[in-house]
Amino acid sequence: MIEREIIPRLLLAHTGQSNAPRPVDDASVMALFDGDAFTDLVLRSRFAEIMDQVQAILDRGISLQRVYLDLLAPVARRLGEYWEQDRCSFTDVTLGLARLQQVLREVGRRTGAGVSRGQPKNRIYLVPAPGEQHTFGLSMVEEYFLHAGWETALDQSHSLPTIIDTVVSQNIDVLGFTVGCENLFGPLLDSVARVRKAARNRDVAIMIGGKFISDHPEITTEIEGVTFVADGAKAVDTASCLISNAVRPGSGNSIT
Repeated sequence: MIEREIIPRLLLAHTGQSNAPRPVDDASVMALFDGDAFTDLVLRSRFAEIMDQVQAILDRGISLQRVYLDLLAPVARRLGEYWEQDRCSFTDVTLGLARLQQVLREVGRRTGAGVSRGQPKNRIYLVPAPGEQHTFGLSMVEEYFLHAGWETALDQSHSLPTIIDTVVSQNIDVLGFTVGCENLFGPLLDSVARVRKAARNRDVAIMIGGKFISDHPEITTEIEGVTFVADGAKAVDTASCLISNAVRPGSGNSIT
């Protein structure tokens, strides 16, 4: 189906030999898209070629959220799997992730992310758990907030002192962490307590997401003072509710 339907349509779109396609529902295209082929493209091709493919998908009416969740995020995971399977080098993975980061930024620019709406902006500070190395998903979450008109800061320093310095010196509305594995989760909760105590904004809302949260929803009911978000696409709505006091971090809120 990919060979007979999707690839020919993409080629026609690039050569200008087809009429402008009508929008299609997300599932009908993304379910057919060859993620392995796109992963190889990310590993081997220049940014411009990758962006051409993504733009062709967007031109067919696929939503930005589905491109993020059903294409870019799985490709980022595949890059890690390829490295574990010795199908590519660590350098290949690093360069591939860098290209995906470029794609995120360019897609955001082309679709109007971060355009000022002339209204007061809420501020979110996004950071990986200290020691966390997987941050591509956090970059996607930042794009969601930019599209929603938030003021964002993404810190990949992995440094608790840097995080504390930031929340002390700046008025942050929401602090969002990502954590991918169990051995970082316990230390992260200790870090959250220290950050909350030091924060300039005593009402700062704290959210935690990431693969570990998605894989272990039962844990999130045991922690007080934090709102857990298993689905990054829902992070903006959750953060907005926290600020408006519709949802308060108290007895281990969990948003799935």
